[in-house]
Amino acid sequence: MLSRQKNERTKFRVIPQYFFKPRGKNSQKALNQCGFRLHYFRHYYTYRTIKLGSDVPFDVQNLCPCCGVELETFLTLVAGHDVRRMRIGHCSECGYSGYMDRPTKEWMENFYLNDWDWAKKRDAIKEAAHAKKQKIPPARRAAVHLAKSLAIGANTPVCDIGCGYGDVLKEFENIGFKNLIGVESSRFRSEFATKRYGYPVHVGNFENPKVAVALKSVAPIGIFFSAHVFEHVYNPNEFIRTAAALQEEGDHIILAMPNTLYEPVKTILFWLPHLHSYTYCGIEKLLNRHGYEVMKDASDTFEEIMVLAKKVASPRAHYKKQCVSDPVKKFSSFFLPKSLSRGKRYSFSWNEDNIGAPSATATFLPTFFDRDVRRRWIRARPFCNRVYRKFTGKRFKSLPMTLIESPLKTRFTSFGDSPIEIQYDGDIELLVR
Repeated sequence: MLSRQKNERTKFRVIPQYFFKPRGKNSQKALNQCGFRLHYFRHYYTYRTIKLGSDVPFDVQNLCPCCGVELETFLTLVAGHDVRRMRIGHCSECGYSGYMDRPTKEWMENFYLNDWDWAKKRDAIKEAAHAKKQKIPPARRAAVHLAKSLAIGANTPVCDIGCGYGDVLKEFENIGFKNLIGVESSRFRSEFATKRYGYPVHVGNFENPKVAVALKSVAPIGIFFSAHVFEHVYNPNEFIRTAAALQEEGDHIILAMPNTLYEPVKTILFWLPHLHSYTYCGIEKLLNRHGYEVMKDASDTFEEIMVLAKKVASPRAHYKKQCVSDPVKKFSSFFLPKSLSRGKRYSFSWNEDNIGAPSATATFLPTFFDRDVRRRWIRARPFCNRVYRKFTGKRFKSLPMTLIESPLKTRFTSFGDSPIEIQYDGDIELLVR
């Protein structure tokens, strides 16, 4: 029995029906307070926003990719005066959360290929030639070192799905593996990794037929590795099915991703690249369905899921009990204050310390700053950074993420259809890198 199961059971109880309906003489006011109007983001120097207007085609996901049951809407993003809606759903069986309405697969593939990580403003070849050695985050390094405990040869093919800038492949080389392959959706990152380390990197989604044909020439692949990529995948079932077709019994897959029970609230709601948010039991159900059995739970923290799974003839399940939290209470306690004056705008700020805690107290203050202040700060920040670094040798810490909001005047969705509603002044706007 895996150790993580007991801890998750004791901290979160199963809530089969999480909808609560305000009652009493102020019920209509309470209904309107179950949400807010988002006017714009501020202080997103390391991020940028993208508008999902009518020119962006949408697709619908109504079923949980892990369990196959129908998702229940707990939050809806509404553009303008109900021009477009974007629902976020929750699975009552395994605790999965994710976008039910999202851009189409072709649109997302094109975004990652050409625009992800500020790619249009960067030169991969030039940056790779002058790149300094990057440190791999400890959690990702621990995921790589799971492969050291496996009794496999050094020439066994190892494939890093979403290899990024190639640093993880270099870590695999450092622990003794020689036959290394990368798959990367971003053309910029794949060119960077190839130029810097010389590894063969296939450009495109892992589920892409051309990538699958290229990998088939070196199959069976002993280890598939994917760290903080699986939450970006458009179709998780197709992803695992493709991996299973390129492996034989006894081969392994290592997956690492955020745990939805502790994942930052802003990431689930406003970070477009994270299409999915998983729990341990959801990931195991998905792996079991395609012939994988979870052999080891290697994460040292609750914030992250890290599993080593093996392809076997008859996979067994370990997380038999549900690990489900109440998303409505989690998001309401974080984003929705009990008393906001109608007609006033408020600045809601949070940082990396309190961003993921369901019970964290956020800062709500009346805002006196408009977009011009933000623009001036963004223009002046590089200069201020150089001066500050010259005298202190340190860089500025990132500013807290801030959004400008106001109470809802009316709702476009019913409480039964969507307990929480977030309205925009114009098109739906989400964060990307």
